[in-house]
Amino acid sequence: MLAPLDRVDLIELDIQGAAFGVLSAAAEMLSRRVKRLRIATHTTEAESALRTLSRDLAWENLHDYLYGGVRATPWGPIYFGDGVQSWISPRL
Repeated sequence: MLAPLDRVDLIELDIQGAAFGVLSAAAEMLSRRVKRLRIATHTTEAESALRTLSRDLAWENLHDYLYGGVRATPWGPIYFGDGVQSWISPRL
C-alpha cells in the first residue's frame, strides 16, 4: 500500500495481532516514508515486539499504554481495552 506514496504522515493500525508481522515486513519502507504510527495492541508479546521493532528503527515513542486496564494519561485515568503505542520518526 505504501509503494505509490512518497510520504505518509500517519498510519493507524488495529489489525488484531498482525501489526508486528505487517510492520516488520515493511520496516525499510516505513523508515523512509512514514512519519507517525499509532498501533492498537492486544497482547504483551505484541507490545514488546513492536517496542523492539520501533526502537531498532530509531523511532521515538510518544505514547505506550498497555492493553487491558486503567492507565494514567495526561488527560486523566483511561481504561484501555486494547493497548496503544504511538511512534514518530525523527527523520521525516
